[in-house]
Amino acid sequence: MPGVRRQISSDVKRIVVEMSQQADVPLTRAQIRSLTGVAESTQRRINALYRCTGEVAVRPIECGRRRVMHALDVMFLEGLVERRPDITLLEMQQALGEVCDVDVSISTICRTLKRVGFTRKQVCTELTDLAYE
Repeated sequence: MPGVRRQISSDVKRIVVEMSQQADVPLTRAQIRSLTGVAESTQRRINALYRCTGEVAVRPIECGRRRVMHALDVMFLEGLVERRPDITLLEMQQALGEVCDVDVSISTICRTLKRVGFTRKQVCTELTDLAYE
């Protein structure tokens, strides 16, 4: 079936390479196809990749920029929120700059907290004023 794609596991790809590079009598592509179900064109691509890189699967390229905040910075943020749940993003930004010497935007802090699992809740200023009186 031309045009139908399926994911081939790395184990099957290694078997295809081993079958096509046997020292005694290597199998033909048609024989390998009948044994593994891997198309001949796919076998060619797998063998070419193996000859070039020594791997049977393409390693994905990391996309995007590196993160500005490291794991310790994220743990520091978590500690700030756990110690003072009503802390604002601006206060977190200032604390990160003073303590960790990391200059990040408020949106970066917000996204980091979301990725870690914190949710945002708005603080009602009237209730906080009453609590401190």
